[in-house]
Amino acid sequence: MQCGTATAAAQVLNISQPAVTRLLHTLEDQAGFALFERTGGRLVPTREGDAFFYEVNKSFIELEQLESCMKAIKERPVGILHIASMPMLSLCFIPDVLGSMSLRCSQTMLRNYRSEKVLQILEVGGCDIGFAILDSEDHLHGECLRVDCEMCCLLPPKSPLKNKSCITTKNLSGLPVIGYEHAEPQERIRNVFHKTHVTYKPVAEASFAMSIGSMVAAGIGYGIVDPFTAIHFSKLNIVFKPFHPEISSHFDILLPSEKVVPSSAYQFLHAFFHKMDNEGICYHLSSRSCHPLIRQLIRRVDKCNSEYK
Repeated sequence: MQCGTATAAAQVLNISQPAVTRLLHTLEDQAGFALFERTGGRLVPTREGDAFFYEVNKSFIELEQLESCMKAIKERPVGILHIASMPMLSLCFIPDVLGSMSLRCSQTMLRNYRSEKVLQILEVGGCDIGFAILDSEDHLHGECLRVDCEMCCLLPPKSPLKNKSCITTKNLSGLPVIGYEHAEPQERIRNVFHKTHVTYKPVAEASFAMSIGSMVAAGIGYGIVDPFTAIHFSKLNIVFKPFHPEISSHFDILLPSEKVVPSSAYQFLHAFFHKMDNEGICYHLSSRSCHPLIRQLIRRVDKCNSEYK
């Protein structure tokens, strides 16, 4: 695939050219389809060959990820609270929570990963708490607490909408909006605009909400983001407002099912929700788990809600 000829591949593998040719024929016989077309002395991959190469390459990437997970477990010191989190929470909110606690920094290790990597690390015992966004709990080898909250609208510095109490899709009609690279949040936002008969055409896209916030701060456009990102940028004098119609945003708190959760994890999660309450973030908890810490957190929220009523 990468060399173009059997001779070049043989040189890379340090074997003979006939040996490479035999290996290719054997692989094609096992696959039941041609991997290459022989054109002008070169090996040109077929459509099936390209598809097979993609799957093989993906397997090597997964092996590298397993090696990374093993390294995380091996290097994990005993007696330290290990948190693996997606960027939405790990870049600002979780550090603020840790700063409000009596835990010293030397007692906590916070690592930043994409959601799928957080899940892998949790499942091999590489962390005590994971924060990620799951598509489904069906294949989760652990315990999950889902947290639902509402997205907000970040306003660029010179926005004429600053005096409005709430931003609607119609308010943003014809104004520049910064969207998400990922399909899932982009589709939720697009659907809300479609239902209110407002055209949604992002002028730019970004992978992470923090990047969207930075683009809003630079005056590029408006951003519809999670409340954690909105609160962070409000400290940088970027105004955010509630958004209507409401767009739900969720994340999942993950706990390993086959290991004892340290007492510091209990302390951390109580501090986490205490900070959410203090910041005025409205949220709803749901879980199918019977894990004692998860049930304890749900009871805490139910008690706070009943006292508020």
